[in-house]
Amino acid sequence: MWPNTRPETIPINGIDMATLPPVGPDLAKEASTVKGYSRWIAIAGLLCCTVCIAQLPQPATNQPSAVTASQPSPTASSSHDAYDIWKLIFSGMGAVGTLSVAVLAIFGQRIRNWIVRPRLALAVGETSPFIEKYEEEDASVAGAKRLVYQIRIEVRNTGREVARNCIVLCNNVNKERAGGAGYFPLRKFVPKQFVWTSKELRVDVAPQIPSYVNVAEISEATASVAGGGGVGPGTPSECLQILIEAEGVKGRFFRVENGKFLIPVVFYADNLPRALKSYLEICWRGAKVEDFSPANFQIRLLDRTQGDVILGGAQ
Repeated sequence: MWPNTRPETIPINGIDMATLPPVGPDLAKEASTVKGYSRWIAIAGLLCCTVCIAQLPQPATNQPSAVTASQPSPTASSSHDAYDIWKLIFSGMGAVGTLSVAVLAIFGQRIRNWIVRPRLALAVGETSPFIEKYEEEDASVAGAKRLVYQIRIEVRNTGREVARNCIVLCNNVNKERAGGAGYFPLRKFVPKQFVWTSKELRVDVAPQIPSYVNVAEISEATASVAGGGGVGPGTPSECLQILIEAEGVKGRFFRVENGKFLIPVVFYADNLPRALKSYLEICWRGAKVEDFSPANFQIRLLDRTQGDVILGGAQ
């Protein structure tokens, strides 16, 4: 077995697919919104009350006697100035309160969404639960089993709201050139979805409860789709399989020979402000499944900026 490796966690700060359709609010979301608004409305009401108090007529003062009429009392003058100052302060507070109510009426939902929105972070590693080793029935040979190492990305929601209908997309696979002289696109295709460990294409990611999405596997080659586009049983060196369905071939996935690969992964949820992008770097140097070890397999995450720089532009 391989040694424990501390998983690498990178918050997703990239931006992609800027325009995506919003989803209509549900009852729980509406209730939370009303509760948030009520606090602001109460504050605005308090400010309005202070304005009303400030607008009350100035209390009458005792008429000075004929002897002192020409010499106003210093105390009375000071009280009058303080009253004017407080009146000005309350008027300003009233204006601020009125402006706050107007801003909340127009932008309240957007402000709330920004404050309580889900925040997704990714993690990968070389031990369980990021890598799962198991045996499964070999579809090509009756009664036979094959060894599989399944590779997963952990998706953790560090925000305060559930990420609803979260999906993970990929639109190309890039392979490193010989000698490490950059990458070239091994395959480009219409964006396709990775499948979550629950066998679903869409899941709700609750706060602080991690979910896992299957992105690749190291397994014995069976009938699949080669990285170059051909369909066949594959060669013994084609142990790495990218778990995105090949175009026009139902139930088949891309198998590639060993090497280093850079795969863009795009995350989208109905209540995320924008789709978020990261890159998955997988290095596989083994010739067969039994070669799986830290020396032959490495995996890490790159943020969007790092991935774009390596590939020489947005992918």
